[in-house]
Amino acid sequence: MAANKNEDAGKVRKTRSRPLRKDSDKKLEIAESIARNSQRVEKTYARMENSVVHFFHWISTIIDRFLFSTKFGKFAALLLAIVLYFAVNSDVASNNIIATSSGTRFNNVPVQVIVNSDAYEVVGVPTAVNCTVLGEAADIQLIRTQNNYKVTADLTGLTEGTHSVTLKPVDFSNRLTVTVDPTNVIVEIKKKTTQRFRVTSQYINTNAMDNVYSLSANPVLDTTEVMVRASEDTIVKVGYVKALIDVTGVTQNFETTAKVVAYDQNGNMMNVDIFPSTVTASVEVTSPQKEVPIKIEPIGEIPDNNAIDQITLDHSTVTVYAPESVLNEIDSIIVEIDATKINKDSSWTYAISLPSGVNSLSVTKVNIDVRIGEAVTKVIGAVPVEYRNNTNNYHLEGISAEDTFQSVTVIGTESNIADITASNIKVYVDMAGVEPGKDVVLPITVEGENDLVKYILTSGVNTMTADVVE
Repeated sequence: MAANKNEDAGKVRKTRSRPLRKDSDKKLEIAESIARNSQRVEKTYARMENSVVHFFHWISTIIDRFLFSTKFGKFAALLLAIVLYFAVNSDVASNNIIATSSGTRFNNVPVQVIVNSDAYEVVGVPTAVNCTVLGEAADIQLIRTQNNYKVTADLTGLTEGTHSVTLKPVDFSNRLTVTVDPTNVIVEIKKKTTQRFRVTSQYINTNAMDNVYSLSANPVLDTTEVMVRASEDTIVKVGYVKALIDVTGVTQNFETTAKVVAYDQNGNMMNVDIFPSTVTASVEVTSPQKEVPIKIEPIGEIPDNNAIDQITLDHSTVTVYAPESVLNEIDSIIVEIDATKINKDSSWTYAISLPSGVNSLSVTKVNIDVRIGEAVTKVIGAVPVEYRNNTNNYHLEGISAEDTFQSVTVIGTESNIADITASNIKVYVDMAGVEPGKDVVLPITVEGENDLVKYILTSGVNTMTADVVE
């Protein structure tokens, strides 16, 4: 029994030791795997590091060959010099400062005139001069950075007449030597006088307002006269004085402060003293408009014995924006089309031209559909001749019966001329400007109600000769 127990115990120990060996084997395999992966990573990193080193070594070699070879060295030096030149001078040039062999030149240095400007006018002082500066680069750079230097022309104590004045640099460092070019100028000092001028208005920036609006022709100014002060030589050159009214974006009546300026006879603005320098302007803003029909006017003959049977528009009317005086003269907007190109039913888009004096139109283009048909002819007889604009009730003598009544030939499609009678046609002569006691030749005009029909005097005679009597 004891022997059996010992054998059983041995079996148990053997059984328990097998999993322990398996766990150890697995851990060993994992460790070996990690070691192998680490070696692969190290080799990969080493290869990458070598590649990067080789790449930069290759770039460095190329740069060295470029910069230090006899073939490319001069070119590299030239390129670097150009880059350095533009880098320095682009900063300097922005301040009108140029380095020269004789010093640093400051261009367009403003000149300040010291004078009693209320009493005197000065002629001959330049607005700007050039200065050459010598000194330490740091001092020159400081002056350039501060940018508050100037040149003065001190006229204190001088009276009327011609004088030689020395221009003096101001606000430059005491450590710098500054030479002004020119150093001296000849100036003329003139005593100012005052004269009264009438001021009128002028609109400015009209292109910055909506063109459907109109401005009053005569805005109201709070004063109509100003005093202009200048020397007598300058005063006589003043042509007119204007109050400039800015109308940017205005849409309704407004009141504004307008600057007053003087101009010479050529329209050049003058440098004079004006009192007051501004005036108050009241402006009326309106939007006069009128709706009128769009009429199509064919130009030329339609080919192949055809005529226009019907015209259809996508807009039959248009709103016209213009001053009242212009609107009173507009009854319609005419769009001309080339009839010689109409050989079939067609559609076009035509731009509408802006008539003279008109600010804007509500429609800028129109789509036109044209339908054509065979042209037929019809003669309308006994159409009475009217005498228009005969305000003085003059009589015409020496005219025949044919001059009193006319026959009119109408040409169009059957549907358009079928219902035309003498009542639909107007034949007239315009007697505006005729005087009694003189023989006159008056043009005869014929018009009809249908714009798609052509109206021709059957006789072919388009004038009338007569004696004008009271």
